[in-house]
Amino acid sequence: MSRDSVYGFTRSVHERAERLVASEILCNDSGFVPLLIREKFAGQFGLDRIANLFDDSVEAMEEFLIEEGCLPENWNELDDAGKGLVAGRFEFSPVLKDILEWWRVSDALARHLVRSGEPVLRNDFGAWWGRTSSGQEILMDGTIQRLLSTGSSDDRRGNGVPCFRLGLQSPDGPGRSTVNETVFRE
Repeated sequence: MSRDSVYGFTRSVHERAERLVASEILCNDSGFVPLLIREKFAGQFGLDRIANLFDDSVEAMEEFLIEEGCLPENWNELDDAGKGLVAGRFEFSPVLKDILEWWRVSDALARHLVRSGEPVLRNDFGAWWGRTSSGQEILMDGTIQRLLSTGSSDDRRGNGVPCFRLGLQSPDGPGRSTVNETVFRE
């Protein structure tokens, strides 16, 4: 690893990721969220509230769909609710992503995580990232760095470089961000 890279990413991306994690990832709720999901607390914590819950890369699922006359391309275009309906119609269980940790995140970070295909639970109480890796700190698995280094087209400013506008925690409490003037760029 060169001096200019950290965990396979440029030092600049890694430093931006450190700042983003410090300000946009609010707390670990891994012991709390699964209980709320199991109890479907206040109608706000069901599996139907989790974006990107299904693992679309499973070949066996694609083979089953083809046998039933449903093209995998059509499956990938469906939202999670649509996938659930198709699974019910064809009587198979779609493969859920293995969520190992739940992290409370800001609304802004939740939107970016959803766009990048990460599982995110959103409801009236806030937003939680369903992290699919565990056993190491968030900065070591590369999810945030990939988010910062690839960004979607609407995350880019003039020069085509991905950026992310960080929120500051509001005096009104956790999860209520106010816009910070800092825009992270390369």
